[in-house]
Amino acid sequence: MKNSIEKQAIHRLMRVNRLHRSLVEKTMGEAGLHRSQHLMLIYLKNCAEAPSQKEIAASFDITPAAVAMALNKLEEKEYIERFHIGDDKRTNYVRISEKGAKVLEQTRAMCEEADKAMFKDVNAEDIEKLTELLDKMKDNLLSIGAEDICGGNQLQRVKMSLSHK
Repeated sequence: MKNSIEKQAIHRLMRVNRLHRSLVEKTMGEAGLHRSQHLMLIYLKNCAEAPSQKEIAASFDITPAAVAMALNKLEEKEYIERFHIGDDKRTNYVRISEKGAKVLEQTRAMCEEADKAMFKDVNAEDIEKLTELLDKMKDNLLSIGAEDICGGNQLQRVKMSLSHK
């Protein structure tokens, strides 16, 4: 497949992915967040009840120390609040603060703008065709044994992000 059209397509796909990720990370940086901290805030915002630090670590399959480090940075910026329930001072529960929810809204808007810019001058038909092609390529990879580590699941992306820090 040396210099084939397939190879060129793969390189372009990977480059677009890297450029998009770079832009999103730059956007997070402008908000004072690392990607893993941003994903942690998203997780907390989507929790029906405030999880304990231990539950967060178990959910993400990462060490309690890694969770503590991420939460310490978020707490310094007042994006989260830690609290205890009852007399049990050994268990810290975590919830997103009002300031954290506001920064999430800001970053969501910034990311939407980046996405819009990426698809500038690309019509809906082309986007639909691209989606179909990407689905076919994903299915082809899965059919030969690739592991679907994301599966469209935000929690998995959070886990992957935090485990690579």
